[in-house]
Amino acid sequence: MWERGRPEGERRKEYRLTVDEPASMRQLSPLLAVRWEVRILDVSKNGMRIEVPERLEPGTVVQIRLLKSSSIITAKVRHCQSVGDGYQVGV
Repeated sequence: MWERGRPEGERRKEYRLTVDEPASMRQLSPLLAVRWEVRILDVSKNGMRIEVPERLEPGTVVQIRLLKSSSIITAKVRHCQSVGDGYQVGV
């Protein structure tokens, strides 16, 4: 479902598609051998919000594997915030 309107303070111009999709992710730069199980929370034309178990610094390059389609996306972390027991990153 497309979200209508933008929450106060939202800077993104594109609408987001709310999803709840499993994926896996690994950090490419700086390189780590660990692959995490993550959840994609929403997507837009130019990015996505992902729930991750570890804090990631802005500028970190990650590789995301979508489990349903086996697609692979390389992206750069733009922001990271603590939410509950994990973190949400925007790429």
